[in-house]
Amino acid sequence: MLKLAFSGALNQGLKPRVKLALYAVPFVCLMLSFVPTFYVGASLADYLGIAQDMPVRDQQHGLLWGAAFLTVAVVNMLVGYAVGWLLNAYGAALLLRWPWDRVHAVFADGEIPANWRIEVDEWR
Repeated sequence: MLKLAFSGALNQGLKPRVKLALYAVPFVCLMLSFVPTFYVGASLADYLGIAQDMPVRDQQHGLLWGAAFLTVAVVNMLVGYAVGWLLNAYGAALLLRWPWDRVHAVFADGEIPANWRIEVDEWR
């Protein structure tokens, strides 16, 4: 679905300003994904009876809590990253006033516009 987000095309000849603009929202959403992860981890610790004043590895359900916490963290990070790219697509539609066909072509199919690329003369 988000071919542009997971392709290597972003690292091949894009202008630095375009890279910054494209990566900013997904990065912020990825970092914000740690907020719900923290609350889920705290709730899970309460549910499993993990004491806060002891290391997790020394507790009865510590391994279960650690595995569940890491799973939730990874899932939340992936969801945050994907939401960031969806917000990029909606931002292109609203702020740049792109038609949905072009938004789909760029973000879903990975067709990078020519004005986003560095010209051959700029490489030198």
